[in-house]
Amino acid sequence: TYEQFVSSEITLTEHLMFQLQFAPIKQNCRNIGRYVIESLDENGYMTLSVEEIAKELGVGQDKVQVVLDAIHGFEPAGVGARNLKECLLIQLAHQGNDNPLVNEVVNNYLEDIAGNRLNNIAKALNVSVREIQEVSDLIKGLEPKPGRQFGSTSETRYIVPDVTVEKVGGEYIVTVNESSAPRL
Repeated sequence: TYEQFVSSEITLTEHLMFQLQFAPIKQNCRNIGRYVIESLDENGYMTLSVEEIAKELGVGQDKVQVVLDAIHGFEPAGVGARNLKECLLIQLAHQGNDNPLVNEVVNNYLEDIAGNRLNNIAKALNVSVREIQEVSDLIKGLEPKPGRQFGSTSETRYIVPDVTVEKVGGEYIVTVNESSAPRL
């Protein structure tokens, strides 16, 4: 039956549009919010700059930034970020984590974290490797792709054959799919 193919998964866009209704922004900024949300990629990252959005909509960059700051407060945490660093910093802010050491590592040492070069970071920041290990564990617990937990916006399309050929006993039975073939 058809029902088994219909996805009830909510998309990232739908989830964010729902939150936009309750966002603490002026009514006339909601269209900016919709535009920003619709321009996010499937991972929840910005695909356009604040400047591009402002130019496209004919509004000030400050207005776009206000709306973007509101979207940064939405769930999933990290959505609307311009890059990985910003995504992680937004998530840390959501958690109420304002540890300057964590922010320093996110801002300047992500490649070292990825390469597990904790000694380099500890030396550079003059802290113990143990402290950097704790920071590393915290950072690795964050979500680099906040949008991936949602359904895809590209709908699933199923292929329906025009003709089916089955071997029954010693004979081949050809069945034409009435819905796809033109009536002759």
